[in-house]
Amino acid sequence: GRQVPIPFEITVQPAAEEGALGFSADIRSGTGDLLWQTGEVRTFVANGTQKDLGMVMLTPAGDERVTLDNLAGREWMIARLNGEPVLTSAPITLTFSEEGQISGQASCNAYTASASVENSMLSIGPVALTRKACPPDVMAQESFYLDLLEYVSEMQIDETGLLTMSADTGETLTAR
Repeated sequence: GRQVPIPFEITVQPAAEEGALGFSADIRSGTGDLLWQTGEVRTFVANGTQKDLGMVMLTPAGDERVTLDNLAGREWMIARLNGEPVLTSAPITLTFSEEGQISGQASCNAYTASASVENSMLSIGPVALTRKACPPDVMAQESFYLDLLEYVSEMQIDETGLLTMSADTGETLTAR
């Protein structure tokens, strides 16, 4: 394939963290039609040095919003947390019920919570969790997952069936 330059716009705005900025991007056709956009705001500290912001996920404009119907009826296996693979010795699962509950294995402990999905946003109630102790790396993975789950601000399912959940902080998880 060959590369074709297309116009794009990056919006930079003050972020919640002091001294940080956030950015999002819209990719448009030559006629101004929205083609792609970021599903999240990335934050960075502007201190005059070059920044590597890592991979920026773009989604096709006009994609359908994720609903509970898209998510319920299957067990999602979490593959990556913030780009890092999940420990194979401590898998993470997530199941959505049609009745508005989530449950699964959080690495070490089983969990459940009430949940709702609206406009591709996940809202969960208090999490009930078993209280087993596991090795520190497993507990750290579990803690990161449960914290991220509470702050999911955007969900997307791509054409391959990959579920990506993003938090306002820029942290992500992916599942199949």
